Amino acid sequence: MKEWTEQVITAAAMFGVVALFIVCVHLPRQRTLNELCGQIRDLDQKLSQARQRCTVLMPLTRRVEALRAHAGDLEERLPGDGRVGDFLQQLTEQLQQAQLASLEVRPAAPLQAQRYTELPIRLGFQGTFANIYSFLGRLEALARTKRIVELNLAADAAKPDVVRADMVLSIFCAKG
Repeated sequence: MKEWTEQVITAAAMFGVVALFIVCVHLPRQRTLNELCGQIRDLDQKLSQARQRCTVLMPLTRRVEALRAHAGDLEERLPGDGRVGDFLQQLTEQLQQAQLASLEVRPAAPLQAQRYTELPIRLGFQGTFANIYSFLGRLEALARTKRIVELNLAADAAKPDVVRADMVLSIFCAKG
């Protein structure tokens, strides 16, 4: 009987240790684990929502980037008031590259419109017809918005292969 009593006491002690372990260690850890699983589900749901928003925002972001690039192109074609010097320098370079002798480059009075300013520039130069044609092609290739208002070509009586060109070229600037 003594053996049976010792077995009961040992079993009760083991039951007590297991119960104490369950109450003091397992259940609190299980609660913490459940809370962490709940937080993970919440974060997964927030991540899913963020991904969904990103799928909507990504095309918008690409569109904004495309519009910024387009605005940059427009700024290059129609820069703000006062940015004429760069174009005049490009114009002089194009005259030199086309091997034309520049006789005059003279800006005229600006013409004001509601959203832009038109600045006429009177140009006088001479060279061969092929060189003048090359210059006009190079001028057309420049990004800046421009318009040839007037172009007069006349042969030089003293030099048959030389052509004298007088032109009025308008360039445009955005207001503001």
